[in-house]
Amino acid sequence: MKKSKNVISQWDGFPGSIDNFLSNSYFIKLQSFGLIDEIAVRNFIVKNEYRDLRNKLSLGDAVDLLSQKYLLSESAINNILFRKRNRKPISFPNSKHSFSDETSL
Repeated sequence: MKKSKNVISQWDGFPGSIDNFLSNSYFIKLQSFGLIDEIAVRNFIVKNEYRDLRNKLSLGDAVDLLSQKYLLSESAINNILFRKRNRKPISFPNSKHSFSDETSL
């Protein structure tokens, strides 16, 4: 069974389409406070579109199409797709709380 365009699988933890997620009132509220990493969201969308495109196109054609769509170089698309992103932990002064990739929320 092929996924339709922009559909995120249950495996990714977000049922439904990315459009529904981006228009969700909680997402919009967090974005209004500047708490959303918009580059990370774009990269997430690019990765999901790439996954769908690879069912139909070669790697090179999929990367070329995404680079044209998002006005990014093919090198930038390759970095989004294949480079591991290192996230820095968030620490709160005078608090025992810290958030990092290993922390489950």
